[in-house]
Amino acid sequence: MLRICTNLTSKSIKTYSCRDLRNEHADTEAVDDRQSRVPGFCQEALTNLTIGVIGAGGLGGEFVRGAVKKGVGKLVIYDGDEVALSNLNRQLFTPRDLHRNKAICLARSASRIGYMGTRLLSVPYFFQAAIERDLIQPCH
Repeated sequence: MLRICTNLTSKSIKTYSCRDLRNEHADTEAVDDRQSRVPGFCQEALTNLTIGVIGAGGLGGEFVRGAVKKGVGKLVIYDGDEVALSNLNRQLFTPRDLHRNKAICLARSASRIGYMGTRLLSVPYFFQAAIERDLIQPCH
């Protein structure tokens, strides 16, 4: 049976937050001006969403990049792998990230490129290991 852990206490789990410019520049156009013009678009629904991302490599990294730009409320990133030299030319990592955990590095990097307050929780374990350690977060 899968248990959901609501109180993460592992020292290796890190949280990051994107800056939220939505209320800082009320006298100019909004940071989400273009997407809010799309008929039927609901920023509030995205802001209230929590998404689990399994894997912080090529696909996971691109998804996270787009999600923080669009203002998803919370992203929980699971990956037990380390950044390798061969990741640098195709993923959201820098030489500083070499031999560090991908989930943590991706969360840190993504927190710098989002401007709508996304919260990022990095779980530096492969998904199955996170289940075994009771570190799974509730997601939509």
